[in-house]
Amino acid sequence: MYKIFISDKPFIIAPSTNSFEKGHGSLLIARSELYNMKQAIDLISLNAVSNLTITGDVETIWQEFLQQYKLIDAAGGVVINNENKVLFIFRLGKWDLPKGKVDEGETFEQAALREVEEECGIGKLSLTGKLLTTYHTYTLKGQNILKASHWYSMTTADNTEPKPQTEENITNARWVSADEIPALLKDAYPSIAEVINKYFNK
Repeated sequence: MYKIFISDKPFIIAPSTNSFEKGHGSLLIARSELYNMKQAIDLISLNAVSNLTITGDVETIWQEFLQQYKLIDAAGGVVINNENKVLFIFRLGKWDLPKGKVDEGETFEQAALREVEEECGIGKLSLTGKLLTTYHTYTLKGQNILKASHWYSMTTADNTEPKPQTEENITNARWVSADEIPALLKDAYPSIAEVINKYFNK
């Protein structure tokens, strides 16, 4: 199964109706009922539905979906300090987790560690596992982009205050206790909530 956020709304590719997210504005459709993939993307991007599930052969549908976009890989992490607080950043009006584009020749793990250091000034990092990959779309200079963000859990022995990388439009970076997180997620992208939920329920 794949879940892609288009205009912050779930676009799900699933093998069967079991993965259907029921609710107001939800649409379930078999791939065989669609003329082409653009038709399905338009349904959700033009606000016709609040979420869309397409069923059929998952990998075939996924490859068809990929043909509509340029794929960009990013990597980042859920970073925990020795007080069990989580590192959050505030960028362009949203609470977020540190992440960034994977450079040529880098592994996803290397990129995740580098981006946390660059965006927050936090070092002494250790990877503790892979969490998940989230997907969202956007348009850049007239081109449709699909960003795959590869998320890792990390710990740090660095007790310094985070320093936001302002040149990357980050205006705040801070350690957040678990009971503060729900309030922040109200002003975060839905994919960030998925990453946090995966970490705390792993």
